[in-house]
Amino acid sequence: MKNMNLNTLKNKYYLIYLFQFIILVCLIIICLYFFKIAISYISPEINTNKETANNFLIYYKYFIFDCVFILIILIIFFIMKNISIEYLYLLTGLGIGLFYLLIMTPLSIPDEPHHYHSTHLLVNNLLLQENKYISKSIYFDYSNLPGHYNASSEYIRFANEGIHRVNNFIDVNIPKPYNIDFFICYLPQAFGVFIGRLLNLNFFGVFYLGRLTNLLFYIFCVFLAIKSVNEFKLPFFITGLLPMTLHQAASFSYDAFINGISIVFISYFIRILYETKKLQIKNIIILSITGILLAPAKIIYFPIVLLVFLALPEYFGLKKSKGYILATGMIIIGIAMITLFNYNKLSVMTSQPEELNWEGQHNYKVSFILEHPLQTIKIFFNTFNSQVIYYFQSMIGRFLSGLTLAIPEWYVLTFSLILFSSVFYNKKRTWTPKYLHKGLFLLIIISVILLIILSMFLGWTSDIREIILGVQGRYFIPLIPLGLLFLRTRWYYNNNFYYLVIICCMLGMQFLTIRYILNTTIGF
Repeated sequence: MKNMNLNTLKNKYYLIYLFQFIILVCLIIICLYFFKIAISYISPEINTNKETANNFLIYYKYFIFDCVFILIILIIFFIMKNISIEYLYLLTGLGIGLFYLLIMTPLSIPDEPHHYHSTHLLVNNLLLQENKYISKSIYFDYSNLPGHYNASSEYIRFANEGIHRVNNFIDVNIPKPYNIDFFICYLPQAFGVFIGRLLNLNFFGVFYLGRLTNLLFYIFCVFLAIKSVNEFKLPFFITGLLPMTLHQAASFSYDAFINGISIVFISYFIRILYETKKLQIKNIIILSITGILLAPAKIIYFPIVLLVFLALPEYFGLKKSKGYILATGMIIIGIAMITLFNYNKLSVMTSQPEELNWEGQHNYKVSFILEHPLQTIKIFFNTFNSQVIYYFQSMIGRFLSGLTLAIPEWYVLTFSLILFSSVFYNKKRTWTPKYLHKGLFLLIIISVILLIILSMFLGWTSDIREIILGVQGRYFIPLIPLGLLFLRTRWYYNNNFYYLVIICCMLGMQFLTIRYILNTTIGF
């Protein structure tokens, strides 16, 4: 028995050493990349077809950016021991998020024009405007904004125009389409747009204020999630800094709302089920509110809300019936809100409308699934089999802007490794999910994945296609914390150096990502 314990202990330390080695390799790779950049400053390549002075300025523009970013990383490295991780996230998340807010050009992020128009429509409704479809033409001046592409022409326009007040307005109709079925998703952006319109700012002023308030809402949600748990802080921290999560948060997309609410819901699920023995009404209220808001925001995430049936009965201890009653009440309210706010979407998917889709064809319908179950399973299998790598990579942030800006694949692999490694750090480990709990987590993850694919099968894919279209990795972001919770084991590592390396690697990779986006967009 003693020998078995010794062997288990040795295996545990071998695993820890392996993770240390992998993280160290990542750090060395990043350092080598920085070294390569430094060499380019010392001996920049001179193109004889251009002026030497221009080449010199280009390199040293990057030099200033790199020095500032590296200095920030070094400062964070030295203050990390004196600042709690949730406040460290406020500092780093807001800082890096502001970079994304500015360098991702307006309307370039997927569906951002629709979200921007919907936000203006919501502001008109909140202001009780007589004609809610009328707004000012200056807010829809899209010159030099090429849709889903991150283009340097927008940087030039912003440099020339800046943010200023406008006195002369012309009324125009808000461009279609609109999407405010569940208007609460747009409240963070609407607050920024409202302030911009109140100050009579130009397009850039209104647009960036809307992005900023959306980002602030998301950053606060992740901050609250990290603060609410005693353990599992680092996985929430790393999840909140992934390229795709910040990319969506620093835009008009309501993904910022969904991702933020879902991470708070899962954090309070952890707090209630594993960490808090004393019954606290505040915990129940936050779990209930976030669950009720998540359900109608997007129907596909409804299975996540079912976690209340696991958390609340355990929380009430001997009076488990109260927990089941409260959980059932939450679910009933969630279903009612889904029906209220998503009735039109559900009716369209379950009927056969006369209108043709974006390809000039009809979409698949529920009737097809019932009549051809084997063919449906085949389509789902072929889709997942051919697209699973794309789904994972784009969930991390492989394809940014309108899926037109691809960062290097090794960036994504490194981000993924950092995310995975974060699960194994803790100062102490007082709880791990039971195997039954892990089974339920896995079942929920599979259910949400199937619902995501099903929604695009019914809502986007032509009935002549053999692969389901429209599924993007960003839809899977709310599943990341639950997936990391599934990976949590009794093995953990509490070395502060390991903790520092993980965070600094994350910040270093974000530096490389932002630099790559600028380099690709500006074309230096």
